[in-house]
Amino acid sequence: MDSLVSVIVPCYNHELYVRETIDSILNLNYSPIELIMVNDGSSDRTDAVIQQLLPKCRLKFERVLYQIQENKGLIETLNGAIKLCTGEYVKIIASDDTLEPNLFDESIDLMKRENLFILFVNLNIINQESQVIRRNLPGVKGIGIDFNDIRDLTLERALDFNRFFGPAYIAKTEVFLKVGQFDSEILIEDWEYMLRCIEAKIPLGYLPKPLVNYREHEANSWKRVFFILDHNLKILSKYKPIGNHKKRLGVQYHRVIKVLLTNNSITQGEWNQLRLSMKLQQFSIIDFFPSMIRTFLNFYKLKLKTKN
Repeated sequence: MDSLVSVIVPCYNHELYVRETIDSILNLNYSPIELIMVNDGSSDRTDAVIQQLLPKCRLKFERVLYQIQENKGLIETLNGAIKLCTGEYVKIIASDDTLEPNLFDESIDLMKRENLFILFVNLNIINQESQVIRRNLPGVKGIGIDFNDIRDLTLERALDFNRFFGPAYIAKTEVFLKVGQFDSEILIEDWEYMLRCIEAKIPLGYLPKPLVNYREHEANSWKRVFFILDHNLKILSKYKPIGNHKKRLGVQYHRVIKVLLTNNSITQGEWNQLRLSMKLQQFSIIDFFPSMIRTFLNFYKLKLKTKN
């Protein structure tokens, strides 16, 4: 018999997407699966949609657990759900994303063959209408990695980029016993947790196939850029003595500037917020003028090319 996989779906106000998420789990080729869904105090029709699908889930899966709780936030919800898992492997999927049917057939087989505890796959980026807008985005991006690179990834090298995409990985349940829970003080949980896994010498792997679909929409768009920046700076501060801390901070600010420059609705308040954050880290906006000019020119070259 194949290993039991626990699929965790934290749900919050995704009435428009949660049906598609659950349908994608129902369409998985793999068995056995236990499905753990936690409704984190949704105020829309998320519960009604899930209730409609529960009978079909109970027929299909080895075990189905659906809990409704007062809103606790994503990190507490995930930590609570992981404690409920009885499977050998865990896959966390947001209630607006979807899985490809052969995800577990390919990933679990590879993890067993190579004795991996965490495996990253690639992503397709989908829009609100579930149309693919970017294909085959690496689940671990920024180091030109192949399978061997990620197995040999050091903490210092991992700190030089924050491209561990949370939706892209599958883990053995044992990882959460060895490394512990997600940090409730860090709300960008995927990068911080993977850094701890690397510290703990957890065997990582990479399968460069697009087996998860990550949805981009208003709630998880560039508008969260300062929220992400604040938590990334908090993560980097924990590892300040390792390698070139100043350079890593600069990379974070460069990314924020790039996002702001390529969106048309930037406010003066957002620029002021950026300058204040830079000042606290002993940076000036002038430090980024060359990269700002390059970003601005590249953006408008792309716009002209698209028009033509």
